[in-house]
Amino acid sequence: SRSGRCLAAELGNSLMKEVKLGEDAIKPKGRKFASSFAHNNKMYILGGCENKYDCLADLFCLDL
Repeated sequence: SRSGRCLAAELGNSLMKEVKLGEDAIKPKGRKFASSFAHNNKMYILGGCENKYDCLADLFCLDL
């Protein structure tokens, strides 16, 4: 997000929770149109766009 916070949706209840990242963690940029999924207490974020013309080709794995 633009505030520098990382938010994750909780499946089944439409709530958002903040994911705490370590001080030295590489934080994903805010993005639109990304693909993401959760598996085994990890959240994977793939690609998306920063703005209309800058698409991202990265993959992040966050421990939840």
